[in-house]
Amino acid sequence: MIRVAELEDAEELARLVTVLGYPSTKREMAVRFAKIKMKTDYQTYVYEEDGNLLGMIGMVHGFRYEGNESYIRVVAVVVDEQHRGRGIGKRLFELAEQWGKAKGAVSMILNSGNRSERAETHSVYEQWGFIKKSTGFVKPFN
Repeated sequence: MIRVAELEDAEELARLVTVLGYPSTKREMAVRFAKIKMKTDYQTYVYEEDGNLLGMIGMVHGFRYEGNESYIRVVAVVVDEQHRGRGIGKRLFELAEQWGKAKGAVSMILNSGNRSERAETHSVYEQWGFIKKSTGFVKPFN
């Protein structure tokens, strides 16, 4: 079942983002997710089976400076390693697209690391209609 994530999901969300490669504790996620849940331009869906979260997608509705249309940016998406290949990610993306269209967005964008272990995931994104278009840059504030 896919549903909207709730504050009570913090421990499982922390586990999933750790699988994604960003170690997080339950406490850290509880604080982080409480802030996200307060924002109406954010949405988080989880895939739940037998009381366990097997996947999640978190996104934000954004607006362009260079055009009139809005977009959905997928900020985080992950499926538990033992459950990949079952269509969970595809179903999460389909719901994200529905949410975006309901918000008036015309596209969905995401960034994904250039690490070799992400190559298979990039191939899946392209199969689902995503187009490689840009290079991302990050500058940490010191």
